[in-house]
Amino acid sequence: MFDIEAKSNEIIIQAYKVRASDVHIIPTNPYSVIEYRVDHQLVTIEKIRNSEAEKIISHLKFRSKMDIGERRKPQSGSLTMTIMEDKINIRLSTLPTIPHESLSIRILPQNEVETLQRLTLFPKHTAMLSSLIKKAHGLIIVSGPTGSGKTTTIYSLLNEAAARKKRIICIEDPVEMQTDTFIQVEINEKAGLTYAETLKSVLRHDPDIIMIGEIRDFETAKIAVRAAMTGHLVISTIHAKSCLGSINRLKELGIEEHDINETVIGLVSQRLVEMKCPLCGDNCSKFCRIYRKRRRLAIFEILADKSLEALINEGEINHRYESLEQTIKKSITLGYVNEKEYERWLC
Repeated sequence: MFDIEAKSNEIIIQAYKVRASDVHIIPTNPYSVIEYRVDHQLVTIEKIRNSEAEKIISHLKFRSKMDIGERRKPQSGSLTMTIMEDKINIRLSTLPTIPHESLSIRILPQNEVETLQRLTLFPKHTAMLSSLIKKAHGLIIVSGPTGSGKTTTIYSLLNEAAARKKRIICIEDPVEMQTDTFIQVEINEKAGLTYAETLKSVLRHDPDIIMIGEIRDFETAKIAVRAAMTGHLVISTIHAKSCLGSINRLKELGIEEHDINETVIGLVSQRLVEMKCPLCGDNCSKFCRIYRKRRRLAIFEILADKSLEALINEGEINHRYESLEQTIKKSITLGYVNEKEYERWLC
């Protein structure tokens, strides 16, 4: 007999054990495919009958408080599980596909955030990031594609600041890592709780550091700049390809150049690069990839001080600094990463 609950738990537990970020149940004929997103690659785990897949999806929809009778519209929900004594937040999303719904599961471990030293490939970047979070006030912008580790980097920085007894308030949509170390507020736009509205209230709660999940509109950008001007350290993300792109994006949102010059103290652009396997070399096998402990590390382009001033005022950097392209090339030359990483991120 097919045990729906046991099979549903098994899929998620196994995904967590191999540190997959996502699970996908994709309908085809006559089977449905279960895939894990391991690092940036999709790995096919198994195929199950469509009737079994539908039961699993309905079961998970029920557990995450979705409408199990509604199959014509996309839905989203969440649930919490404990796996090997670790608390895991799980966000689920359905899509009305043919022949039946597909399901996407995002796995968000709530265990302790790793230190910067364990996240970064080069120690120089660790020192530069640590120096930025020690500033008393200003605006720090972190950019990079989805899945490049921006949130993890920011939480590592905030944990470092919290150790110095700083009042930290985070505004996110959604809250990805729940922690007691700082105050967290989750955006709810349906209830009128936007980034801009929340940020106005946060300023009245005596924060030393404010984390904004994303600067996505003029109102949020304006209040973030104002907060940085009035003695707060603000750290946020923005959709941009590089440090220069972050400045251009702020200008597109309507922030004046003199305000950018006054408030922005650091620009960070990051990527997660796959480390070359010490056993397999360039072509790591599926099973080796799953069980390797350290598969990806972060590399950065960081602008501060004179190089940042040159970028804001002149639109180009005359001072010596290491671009993201140069950093990736260096990591390839030193044998840390595969050449494919350069093609994937920069070509």
